[in-house]
Amino acid sequence: MQNYFVTNAVGGLNSLYQVGDLMAITSHINCIRNPLLGRHHTFARVDNGERIERFQPMNNAYNAELRKLLLQAGGRKAVCGIKKTLSNILFSLGLTKRSLHEGIYLAVTGPSYETEGECIAFRDGLKADAVGMSTAPEVIAARNRGMTVVGMSCITNVIKADGTNATNHEEVKAILESKEVKDRLSSTVKEFFKLYQRNI
Repeated sequence: MQNYFVTNAVGGLNSLYQVGDLMAITSHINCIRNPLLGRHHTFARVDNGERIERFQPMNNAYNAELRKLLLQAGGRKAVCGIKKTLSNILFSLGLTKRSLHEGIYLAVTGPSYETEGECIAFRDGLKADAVGMSTAPEVIAARNRGMTVVGMSCITNVIKADGTNATNHEEVKAILESKEVKDRLSSTVKEFFKLYQRNI
């Protein structure tokens, strides 16, 4: 396997995010135990005899070119610099509708949801845009095995400015199972793979 497409459900820390929005992951902050420590402590040989990289580089963990295709699939072109700033301003004023955000994902162990204090620290201190309970360990393992990664999150609940995060697992599942979100996820993924086949 050369490429790894990962999806997850997250709480939105970024004030621009709304329930049902999608986010292309630009990077992650891992607060879960590193999977490379549990697989083979000597880092000598695994699987087909290939050596494991002990000190795995994680720069560009989420491939920029694949993310560009994902943004196109989500209905908007990748923007940067002053264009990105203008795009954010127009979106915050309600003058444009964004199908797919870009942001930093923070991974925690769970299974408990985050406290108000944790949410404020994640957003204001660590500058994370979304928080969830998975993905980072899988991406570390995928990069360790030489895969190229692209990731997308679905915002299933929005955390307020004071850190309030009144949600539960049933509400999260209900959002994911709603027709609107299912259709948005399905159309974005299908369009991504169409673009992928044409461009890669």
